Amino acid sequence: MATFEFVFTLEHLLESFRRYRRVSRILRWYAHVRIFAVVLLVALAAMASYSAVLPSAVVFLVLALLLLFSRQLGEFVLRQQVRRSPFIDQRYVIHLRPDGVAIEGTLDSAKLAWAAFSQARAFPDGLLLFTGPKIFRWLPFAALVTGDASTANDIAFANIKDSAEAR
Repeated sequence: MATFEFVFTLEHLLESFRRYRRVSRILRWYAHVRIFAVVLLVALAAMASYSAVLPSAVVFLVLALLLLFSRQLGEFVLRQQVRRSPFIDQRYVIHLRPDGVAIEGTLDSAKLAWAAFSQARAFPDGLLLFTGPKIFRWLPFAALVTGDASTANDIAFANIKDSAEAR
């Protein structure tokens, strides 16, 4: 058994989304396309300003900046949306057991069978468990109070079919 204990903060949530972005194929693809789009928009802005079509150049530059800073804008929006959630700053204890996962919080608790989890991705410093396409839980190994990282990985990998090390 492995037990994690942590306080669910905005920083924990943001770190969860950062880990999700690292394992999501679509979001990794988006990062490459975004760089190409920024270069293309800057080139279009340069051509538009050279042709004396300044409103178009400004629009292209604004779009390029929005794409360039989309991750920071996304984190800002997430902070604003979640800031007043009753679950922020709540202490959670999560037990990984051979028969399932038990989650105990100050406001809620749940017991999930391993069949409820679709994927597990192991990072050097934590475990990302998915219960759906965009529903996930980040369990940092720094929050382990019983067991160790290899025990947590072994339990998750033994019970979740789509388990792998994160790239």
